[in-house]
Amino acid sequence: MQADSPPDGSHYQRLLLDRVPSMLAYWGADLRCRFANRAYERWFGVNAAALVGSSIQDLLGPALFALNEPYIRGVLNGEEQRFERIVPGPDGVRRHSLANYIPDIVDGVVVGFLVQVTDVTPLKETQAELRRNEEYLRELFRLSREGIVVAGSDGRYVDVNDACCEMLGYTRAQILGKSFDDLVAPAERERLVQARAALHRGERHVQAWLLLRADGQSLPVEVRAKFLSDGRRVGYLRDITDQQRALAAERGLAEVQERLVQVRTTELIDVARQLRLSEARLRGIFESTIESILTVDDQQTIVEANPAAARMFRCTISDMIGAPLARFIPERHRAAHRHHVEVFGATGGGARQMGLREVTAMRPDGEEFPIEASISHQVVDGRHLYTVTHRDITARKLMQARLESSHADLQRLIAAQDAVQEAERRRIARELHDDLQQTLGAIKMNVRVVFESLHHGQHCEQAILTEIDKLATAAIDSTRRIVNDLRPQMLDELGLAPALDALVGQFGRHQRLPCRFELLGSTAAEGHVDPVLATCLFRVAQEALNNVAKHAQATQVAVTLEQEPGRLVLRIHDDGVGLADADHRKPGSFGLMGMRERVRALGGTVRTTGSRGAGTTLEVVLPVEDVPPTPSAPRLESPA
Repeated sequence: MQADSPPDGSHYQRLLLDRVPSMLAYWGADLRCRFANRAYERWFGVNAAALVGSSIQDLLGPALFALNEPYIRGVLNGEEQRFERIVPGPDGVRRHSLANYIPDIVDGVVVGFLVQVTDVTPLKETQAELRRNEEYLRELFRLSREGIVVAGSDGRYVDVNDACCEMLGYTRAQILGKSFDDLVAPAERERLVQARAALHRGERHVQAWLLLRADGQSLPVEVRAKFLSDGRRVGYLRDITDQQRALAAERGLAEVQERLVQVRTTELIDVARQLRLSEARLRGIFESTIESILTVDDQQTIVEANPAAARMFRCTISDMIGAPLARFIPERHRAAHRHHVEVFGATGGGARQMGLREVTAMRPDGEEFPIEASISHQVVDGRHLYTVTHRDITARKLMQARLESSHADLQRLIAAQDAVQEAERRRIARELHDDLQQTLGAIKMNVRVVFESLHHGQHCEQAILTEIDKLATAAIDSTRRIVNDLRPQMLDELGLAPALDALVGQFGRHQRLPCRFELLGSTAAEGHVDPVLATCLFRVAQEALNNVAKHAQATQVAVTLEQEPGRLVLRIHDDGVGLADADHRKPGSFGLMGMRERVRALGGTVRTTGSRGAGTTLEVVLPVEDVPPTPSAPRLESPA
């Protein structure tokens, strides 16, 4: 662990993500949550851990999901989505949100997408307030009875109100682009140098000037002018032909206008502060994201790295800054990687992103590992910058290998089950032909003899009728035995516990082994077990006892059925040779695999414990709904 690494990386990462004010979540292609931070509790009142596994439709609700569905379809088509939405929270607050849906593409297939939702309500409110203030200022600007002109940093007018146009006799288009030099009378121009010097010193200019109207007539006006903080100049023109009449109104309006300018300046400063806060939030995301992010220049030298990159490559950020990117690429791939990035950067100058790719990375100690990488290209002030996002997919590769192995096991299990079913059909067919069909044939021949005797008026012999009765009894016994092999009648008629007791007793007699069955805990397991669960446990017990007979070499077997809160537990223990780890994957052995799949389909688990020479215990746990307890039943035992 590096000196600058946290004591517990996963806890630290989770803590950072939970402190991010934006909602961060990963949704699979099935629209079910794989990960969510605690921001979802503030927005939706949903615990982040409880959200995992739930669907996005359940989270958003029908109305909001319908609005977001086009963007969900877009991101599942591999296209990044960005949109704004008003999201109502559990506290009744309506938040303006900026949502980013980023597709997670593996081998050209979208396997999910990352969702980042940022609360932009303060920014929206600020923008709305700015628009209201701008509208207010514009109305004041338009309705003012004084002439108002706004000049750019070059001194030429960029805006003018109607009062000024009317005062000077020009149209708006005729004034825009002019300067004060173009409007002042020639005799007044000598004063301009001194007045501008005062303005540049930050002084407020308030003087009377003689201007020329469009018709050539002179117009005395009082000019108030000032430089704004952004370099523009604002000027107020008041016709002082009737100075006494307009003096009071001019002073009050000037004060209002000055306050409005100050308010606008303050609002602009606040907007700048909000922008700095936004930049800080983005920096926080960059620093706290769990994905590795590196930025390299056109020489492929690392110029920026986040803590996740340092953790992934097991070095410090200072070790990475200034290092060549090739240091973290296996030597056999370096030339091809450099050429690929150079071609990517040479195809355009704008901000672009290259698709997700699986590549091999290397840590400073030479360890290689698989990653997913996505690279984007930007040109800033003529400088090429490449930002690479990495994700270590070692765990996912291992999981894929396990899934493929599990799938192959299931395929073999299905084939084996088909073979067993076909063999069972052949056995039943032979029993029906060799036993039941021949017995019924003998009954038919004896009935024919009786019929012939009666037809000719002869007496039927008692021996023939006795033979028919024996044959019919044998046919009934054969039918019962075949039906019982297919499904034990006792399981349906008496319940799971008696059926298991009979199965254990029959196994002990056939194998000549001491076998014991016990019913532990609540007797609710006797009469209230769901038929599907009962069948599953009975078949698992059959298979387990068959395995004991074939492989265990045991001297005694114990079977227990126990009702626990919320679950039903079946245990089969033998004192035989034991089960080694290699026996779980022995070719052609599908007993344990079949039991696991049968139990897993009902939400249960199968666990085997034991070792060579120490016997084996098979434990099957199935979830059940709790039922009211009943008086305890007597222990059931099956002697050998």
